[in-house]
Amino acid sequence: MAFKTVTLTPTLSTDAYADGDVLFNAELSLPARGAKLIGGWMIDQTNKLAGERISLLFFGRNENAFGAVNATADISKANLRTNQFQGAVKVANSAYDSHGFSEIDNAPTFRPLVIYNAADVEVDGTDDSLDVYGPVLSSVETGGKIYVSGVIHAVSTAAAMAADELDFVFYFEY
Repeated sequence: MAFKTVTLTPTLSTDAYADGDVLFNAELSLPARGAKLIGGWMIDQTNKLAGERISLLFFGRNENAFGAVNATADISKANLRTNQFQGAVKVANSAYDSHGFSEIDNAPTFRPLVIYNAADVEVDGTDDSLDVYGPVLSSVETGGKIYVSGVIHAVSTAAAMAADELDFVFYFEY
C-alpha cells in the first residue's frame, strides 16, 4: 500500500455566499484509479470562514451540474445518481489550534477534514472516536479523475473571498 498527498485549490466566487450555496465544483486527480481518503485539511488563507461548516461531496462522473457556484445545489435525484456519488466528508467547524498553528504569526486557518460517523453527528473536530474509514473513491475516467463539490452551511459572515482563498490537502492510501 502507498500514500500520497494531493492539493486542490478550487476557483471560488468572489461574491458573498449564502447558507446552502455551492462553494465550488472541481476536478480532482486521484493518485491511482482507486484510493481511500484517510484525512486532510482545509487551509483558509485569509481566515474569512470563521465558523462556517463545509461539506465535500465526491462523484465518479460530472455529467450533470451539481449546482452553480454561489447558488443552491439544484441537481435532480436522477442526475445525482448518474454522477455516481461516492462519499462525503465535512470540514471541522472551527480552527484547529493544537500542533502550534495558533502560535504562527499571520498564519492561515487550518481546519481538519472529518469523516462522517453516526456516533458523532456534531462534527466539531474534537471527538477522538471519529470513523477512521474514509470513503473509497474510484475513477471511471482516464487519468484517475473524480469530481468534488463543496457546499457551505451556516454562513456567519457576508465577506467575499478571493478566488484562490482555500486550499484542500487530501491524504490518500492506495
